[in-house]
Amino acid sequence: MSWNYRIIREPDPLTGEWFSIRETYYDKEGCPRSVSAEPDSVSSETVEGLKTVLEMMAKALEKPVLDIALFENKEEKDG
Repeated sequence: MSWNYRIIREPDPLTGEWFSIRETYYDKEGCPRSVSAEPDSVSSETVEGLKTVLEMMAKALEKPVLDIALFENKEEKDG
């Protein structure tokens, strides 16, 4: 299973919608299957590692936004 960072849109009762960057995991066909439970923070053991994480996150800005609803109940359906 491969992964990358993607921008995820969620409903928000105050603003209407909320965006975050999350790790997104893909099946063998390249379809998004799951996302991390919480938005990702930027941290690393080294400054160079921070740069790498930020570069990977920046690539998410070049891809379409994914709705959190895409991932709801997927694990139940796959089970």
